[in-house]
This record gives sequence, C-alpha cells and structure tokens, in this order.
Amino acid sequence: MNKRHKYTLEEEQFLKEYAPGHTYKEIRDQFNKRFEREITVNNVSSFLYIRNIYTGVKKGYTDEEKQFLKEYIPGHTYKEIECEFNRRFGKEIPRKSLRNFRQYYHLKTGCISSGRFKKNTKGANYRPVGSETVCKNGYVIIKIADPSVWRLKHKYIWEQAYGEIPPGYTLLFADGNPQNITLDNLRLVSRKTQIVMAHEKMLSCGAEYIDTAIAIAELKRARGEAENAKR
Repeated sequence: MNKRHKYTLEEEQFLKEYAPGHTYKEIRDQFNKRFEREITVNNVSSFLYIRNIYTGVKKGYTDEEKQFLKEYIPGHTYKEIECEFNRRFGKEIPRKSLRNFRQYYHLKTGCISSGRFKKNTKGANYRPVGSETVCKNGYVIIKIADPSVWRLKHKYIWEQAYGEIPPGYTLLFADGNPQNITLDNLRLVSRKTQIVMAHEKMLSCGAEYIDTAIAIAELKRARGEAENAKR
C-alpha cells in the first residue's frame, strides 16, 4: 500500500480513542480488522506523532498485568498502584502509561488528589470510614481510613479473614456477581487458573459448579505446563 494513508473522520476518531493503553501493533491490528484496511505500524506511529497522541505503553501489558490493573486501580492512589504493580511484576510502570490505561478503561482511583483539602479538614465530598460505592466496572470499594484510603471490598474482607492475597493469585465470585461480597461467595485461585477458566468460558458457570470448574481448570493448566516442559 502507499506509505501515506488518508484517514476518514471515523478512522481518526477511532485511533484517538483506541490508542491510549495499547501498543502500535495492537492499534494496527484492531484498525485493520475494523476498517478492512492494511495500514502499517509506521502509519500508526506517524499518525499518533503528528497529533501528539501517546499510547502510554512500550511493549504493552500482559493479560495478567491488565487484569491486575483493572482490579487494583479502583480505590488506590497512583503511588499505591505503581508500588504494587512494580512489586508484583518486577517492572517500573510509567505514570503516564498508568493514567492512559485508567482513562481508556474508565477506571477511577476513588482517592482525592493530594493537596485538595488541608489536613484534618473535611470537604463537601467527605465520606466517613466504612462508606461504600460501586465503580463503573461493577466492583464495590470501601473506605478503610482517612483522609481517602479506599480498597476493593471483596479483597479487603478476604484479607481481614485470611491474610494478604499471595502474588499471582486473585479472587473469583462464585456466582459471578461482584456485588455479592461474602466469604462464602469468594474463591482464591491463581491467575493462570483464571486465564484457563476464561478461555474455557467457565467463569460464568454459577456458584453450584464453580468448585468443579476450578478443579478442571487447574488440571488443564497442570497438564499444559507438563506438556510444555517436555518440549
């Protein structure tokens, strides 16, 4: 194709909205799939450079990293998210990349920016400790301390009962309802097992079958790892 590509208004709007939080390759592939075109990574790079649009990522996030950010961002400050992400994955996530990711997925930290209110003062939007709210992604966050420390409620009550969630693990809702937050409705699984369950469409099997689904997914994961080790 020609080195220059003339974009329609619809194509330009798509690139502006889709670019944040994605790699050039992801943008190119999604663009070509949606508009049945064959633009290149260089076309994408040039378009974004001319319009001062930043993707916020260099190599992109893995599925595990994306899932972690989607779950952890609500209720935490940028500093907390950076520290936890870097600790779990051994990387240094750029603040601009984190902001772009948050904006793209319409996630809110749930924390008031530092300096907005003076220490020991309560603004009009003050929420007492114990307050809860539902984020756009359906998760419930709870305020656990002043001035504005919020946590995902299901993780908070789990850790209060059983301690910190180990790295590489996450919680599932047995009945698939993220607002049904009871210990009986939570299951601790590895993220690798969660990925298998998502691939096999087991995450929405219902509370009656969730334990069986987890056991099957763990067997599939173990078998896959064993087969890969033999190669």
